[in-house]
Amino acid sequence: MRYLNTKNLIAAGVLLACMSSIAWGAIIPDRTRIIMNESDKGEALKLTNQSKNLPYLAQTWIEDTKGNKSRDFIVTVPPMVRLNPSEQIQIRMISQEKIAQLPNDRETLFYFNVREIPPKTDKKM
Repeated sequence: MRYLNTKNLIAAGVLLACMSSIAWGAIIPDRTRIIMNESDKGEALKLTNQSKNLPYLAQTWIEDTKGNKSRDFIVTVPPMVRLNPSEQIQIRMISQEKIAQLPNDRETLFYFNVREIPPKTDKKM
């Protein structure tokens, strides 16, 4: 019985460690889903630099479900921005004219991506 409890504790610890990797990022979006209708000209979301000491660059882009970068239907503005420590900025996702070419009888899924780029370190390796 004691072996079973230890095994469960180890499994729970591994699961929690895997799930906590999301919190390690410095650049955090204010939400995880954005729904845009065809009639919408765009949407906005906020990015926050959670770091108290370091500035970061945030690069944003849109991908289709196959992982291809796409600027045909939605673009992000600005595509790259610097966030100082604890700073919050707004990113706009703007619909392009080609969005009217998407199927009207179903939803189309796109992925919003954020890459955080840390500052260059002065340490020599």
